[in-house]
Amino acid sequence: EELFEDCFGEPNEFGDYIDCENSGNSIFEFTLYADQPVENSRDMYDGFPGFDLDVGHAFVSLNTNYGGSDKSLTYGFYPSQKVVLAIPLSPQDICDDSNHSFTSSVTIQISCDDFNQAISTSISAASNDYHLINYNCTDYAIEIANAVSLGVADTQGSVWFGGKPYGALSNPGDLGEDIKLVPNGIINPYGGNAPGNSCN
Repeated sequence: EELFEDCFGEPNEFGDYIDCENSGNSIFEFTLYADQPVENSRDMYDGFPGFDLDVGHAFVSLNTNYGGSDKSLTYGFYPSQKVVLAIPLSPQDICDDSNHSFTSSVTIQISCDDFNQAISTSISAASNDYHLINYNCTDYAIEIANAVSLGVADTQGSVWFGGKPYGALSNPGDLGEDIKLVPNGIINPYGGNAPGNSCN
């Protein structure tokens, strides 16, 4: 919660960070990012399992000019310790992802109420432990996207290692391609760097 309070102030008695009754003509935006391990590919990793493996990342940002100043917060869901297929569970960290590189993104304008819902979902979903298969950075980002009705698909890739199945998981490779198919919003299929956080 501290991450959001530092940017948007403390919530009111209803748990809302933005007073929608006084939001006027303020603009509220949500962006979903994928940093694919292999650009323009549904590959789930780049490299060699057990060695230097790039699995990519998924993260989100919230932007508004509410209150007369531009505020931008970019963040994502991480394990607090190293995870591997054999040991997939870890406590989570919500981390600053400002300036993080990405391969595709989609941005939509949302209502003030949806903006509050995105913050609320970001906080409540952070009660989950990080699990490489069952709840990873992509699951977290998609859960927030669903809370604001973005309508992105959740394609899951099957994981096999050493001839053994480990299940199917949401992943940045698939998400990066699914983002390009979102029917609304502003799609960036070329990538870049997320904005720096600005919480003045």
